[in-house]
Amino acid sequence: MEPTQVLPLVNLSNADLVTAAAGIQCLDLASQECKHHALFRNIPLPKLESVTIDASEDNSSGRLLEPYLQPKLRVFEFFGGVLDDQFLRDLAVSFCDTNFMREELTTGQEKCPLLEEVLIDNPREVVTPGGFLRFLEGAKKLKRVVLMYGMERLITREVFCELSSRSCLEILGIGGVVSEDFVVAARVRTNGQDLFPGLLGLTCTGSAAGTLLLSKDLKNLARAEIILVGSAVNFLGRFSQACPELEYLCVTYTCTPTHIEIPPREILVIPRSLPKLTHLFLTGKITSPSLQDEHIIAFAKDFAQNVKVLRLGFRETRLTEKSLIHLGQRLGSTLVECELVGRFEIDGLGGGAVLFPVLKELALREAVEWKERGQELVTGWAPEVEDVQFWTGFGEFE
Repeated sequence: MEPTQVLPLVNLSNADLVTAAAGIQCLDLASQECKHHALFRNIPLPKLESVTIDASEDNSSGRLLEPYLQPKLRVFEFFGGVLDDQFLRDLAVSFCDTNFMREELTTGQEKCPLLEEVLIDNPREVVTPGGFLRFLEGAKKLKRVVLMYGMERLITREVFCELSSRSCLEILGIGGVVSEDFVVAARVRTNGQDLFPGLLGLTCTGSAAGTLLLSKDLKNLARAEIILVGSAVNFLGRFSQACPELEYLCVTYTCTPTHIEIPPREILVIPRSLPKLTHLFLTGKITSPSLQDEHIIAFAKDFAQNVKVLRLGFRETRLTEKSLIHLGQRLGSTLVECELVGRFEIDGLGGGAVLFPVLKELALREAVEWKERGQELVTGWAPEVEDVQFWTGFGEFE
């Protein structure tokens, strides 16, 4: 659905606005358009299915957003301003089936019975954990829940347990830390049944123990973006084996005083366990000083030949330009982004055949003999490359 622009509606007569509003299916309000929420206060939006509201100081009250609570609404995205418990109560699609606010209902009707997708970013700390939990208890048909900045404090054990029991939930993005205690509590609540049985995409911050325990239930997961707190032995191998349907895997290691050392054998498990993988990002406070060209040769051989993104952001390895050659020979026909750490003689690749015919982004540390002719040398074996970045030492890209 193409979003309707709000500004062209501002100067319409009331009759013309009613006519125009009757056909609106999608609204995408940019920040400067949020001053016009009142435009729809007494104007019905009977076909509205999706609304995206950008961050603005004009989003000063949940009451201003009430015009968007429509019976066909499926998608609600909010990127900053004031939301509160009352607005979320009204947004919930099935609250009249519960008892927690029955005495407050006057119509006995659901306002948004079709709601499937919710994204909330920076609601200004007005929403309470209890209010958000009541929203979830009412919104039974949610397929996508993304909770961004300012929502971390609302991810309590009770909220996690409520989300984990949803068979229809397909996409989940949450802040806070998914701990082992959270997962154990959720298992108790579901009497040992699989948590998140329908989940296809997960973005979260998790302890290593909590993430591994949860992964045992995520058999259908296709996309995982994990900010990992702490470490666990063979985390990558165990996570990959638990989630064999992964197509996209991004793990960012954080919250440790030193870089976590990942041995080559842990990395080699990934392509063997994930035959559908097309995107792999390993980044953060990690190092692999024993990773050599021979490991990358085996690593590339085990991948299906449809890898699009490969970013191995270790602090230190023993890789050389031989790894680039083998990656190109095996995966070059599909690889669009590549990041490696090692010591790469760029000049030694200058006269060879095209290795990466579709590569757009290349990041290398540490590239040798590149300062004068680096871009020219790279485009010789990666003719479509648009963004080339070289590290020197352990500093930032130059």
